[in-house]
Amino acid sequence: MQDYERICLLVSVFAAVREFRPIAPFLTAFLTSPYVNLTSQEVNQEVYPHSTYSSLTQVVLVFLVTDYLRYKPMIVLGSIAGCILYLLLLAHPSLLRVQISQIFFGLFSTAHVAYFSYMYARIEDKSLYQEVTGHARASVLVGRFLNGLVAQLGISSGAFDYNDLLYLSVAGTVVTLAISLLFPPVQHSTYFHKRKSEPDQKIVDGVIHAHGGSDFKASENSPHFHDIKDSLHRKSLNKTAQPESALSHLWHDFKAAFSSPIVIKWSSWLVFAKGCHFLVVTYNQILWQTVAKETKSVSLMNGAVEAISTIISAGAAYLVARMSNDWRKGHSAVLFLSCLSCGALLFYSGISTNLWLVYVAYIAYGFIFQSTLTIAESQVAQNLLPDSYGLVFGFLNFLAISLTSLFTVSIVQCSIFCIGADAHQQFKMYGVFFLVLAVFVALENILNSCRRSPSSDLAVHSTI
Repeated sequence: MQDYERICLLVSVFAAVREFRPIAPFLTAFLTSPYVNLTSQEVNQEVYPHSTYSSLTQVVLVFLVTDYLRYKPMIVLGSIAGCILYLLLLAHPSLLRVQISQIFFGLFSTAHVAYFSYMYARIEDKSLYQEVTGHARASVLVGRFLNGLVAQLGISSGAFDYNDLLYLSVAGTVVTLAISLLFPPVQHSTYFHKRKSEPDQKIVDGVIHAHGGSDFKASENSPHFHDIKDSLHRKSLNKTAQPESALSHLWHDFKAAFSSPIVIKWSSWLVFAKGCHFLVVTYNQILWQTVAKETKSVSLMNGAVEAISTIISAGAAYLVARMSNDWRKGHSAVLFLSCLSCGALLFYSGISTNLWLVYVAYIAYGFIFQSTLTIAESQVAQNLLPDSYGLVFGFLNFLAISLTSLFTVSIVQCSIFCIGADAHQQFKMYGVFFLVLAVFVALENILNSCRRSPSSDLAVHSTI
């Protein structure tokens, strides 16, 4: 087994076990059950928003210190936060204790960027990024599948109650912590733990290898000349260990990442789509419980739905990992169709009163979103300078959670509606947001087409 395969396997196992938290599909039901005895309105407006706001503050910490701590400590810290999160929910917690638990959930959820960044930092060959991203993403979804399956089978058979699912979740997070301690450390990082020396030619060779092999010519006329220049600049910054050097390096990598049109395009989708997706997965149980009460449905099938959704999405992520990693052609169509489909499915969920159809819409939404997410993350990673993944993905996560917080204030907690929007209103708004995003993708594609010079096309044809 090659080194990159070992790293991918370890990260994939960790990601799968990290998702084994059987209380998660029934968390709303647990919080409104006699074990906690909160109302649906309290859960919607006084509990879940705390996880959003805490994620917003903690994601800044995560992406700023991930490089300084060289990835592994942040992975371990996130695992510890998961343990505390579920321990706080034991023994009939008060509203305050539940709210505090959501603060630890914020750290647990935002720390996921650390293990993906760890994987990218340990694997140097960028051509492998789509493959390993697909495998890791599929592992996350397989873990969620097993999580939902165990939860649903336990509840439906009567073998477990909600309290039993909570204890299983505590056990799952403890095992996650144990696995996190097995991660081999990253010896070097870009900004704070630099290599002693690194020959110029080695850097150039690495950039040449990443962009097409030995036939690549590093001249100023080459489209990748500035990539080599950036790499050499990184080496010059590595020669000192002064704090200002680290800040200069951070700023240089930030500018280098977002000077790429490809990074900007895929990152924009990541920010807006993930910002809305965080709300969908946070409040979907509120919607399901609301529809179930309206239609007098006796039992929820949340665990089964999560299991089906995630195993289908895992298959999609795995297939994406096996596809061509060149998405320069057709990427606008992929983003447009993804946003259009997700918007239609979420809007339908907001107007439907049939719980089974709402479940089906959620499964279809998960399949489309996770497929596009795998493509987007791998495309961004392929166009970043080495070891800047924690910085860039952490920053994108910060923007996404900022958008989630804005939506939480304006839609969930009453700024727009004077009273908090109910579950149906929320999902109609999420659907509209994705549909508007689809319109922006279409307009951007039309504008790019209009910018193409007809005269340059004629010149191309005249030379053939």
